[in-house]
Amino acid sequence: DGAPWQIVRIDTPKDEPYLNAVILNNKVLVPQMQEPPSRADMAALLKYKQAMPGYQILGFIARGGYPWMNTDSLHCRVKGVPDIHMLEIRHLPLVDQTGVGGPYTILATVTALSGHEVVWPPLVKWTHKGMKGWQSIPMNTTREMGIEARNLPEQFMELGCQNCYDASIPHQLAGTKIKYRIEAADSSQRKETLPIAGFYSFRS
Repeated sequence: DGAPWQIVRIDTPKDEPYLNAVILNNKVLVPQMQEPPSRADMAALLKYKQAMPGYQILGFIARGGYPWMNTDSLHCRVKGVPDIHMLEIRHLPLVDQTGVGGPYTILATVTALSGHEVVWPPLVKWTHKGMKGWQSIPMNTTREMGIEARNLPEQFMELGCQNCYDASIPHQLAGTKIKYRIEAADSSQRKETLPIAGFYSFRS
């Protein structure tokens, strides 16, 4: 469920930018300094393989006279390339709800920029320390601008709530730390989770 976090350290004897990598779907694209790979390159790639089983680890050499630098490498150079067909989830995380009482309403917009249909329904997955595993709550389409919907951030309001969804986590004992995330998919088989890694959390 993303916790506890495990910190993995990668040796960079010459300040190599191995951490300036890109995680894309089930692949990890890692800066590689030499071809064939140096001993440090191979050690870094092995660290990724050990830390991220199930992912394909790929080393990439810089081309065209623009070598990788310790302050400018693979992630820095591709992070601005847009995915114009992305499945976009937008959500303002809940802050602590002390004294508010439940249920706790989760609001989000889910937009398939590809033009495909959002697969019904997006899910809120939640848990807390006293539970076994994660519970799933299907999200409803927020078609009416009710009290909760009017509390959407301004950037959501401009969508007219055509792509707005809500779900409610049941009331919990005061002081309970609740963890949650949002999952969605569209008919092009794209899947997204927000946050990308780990979870949001708040206290009841």
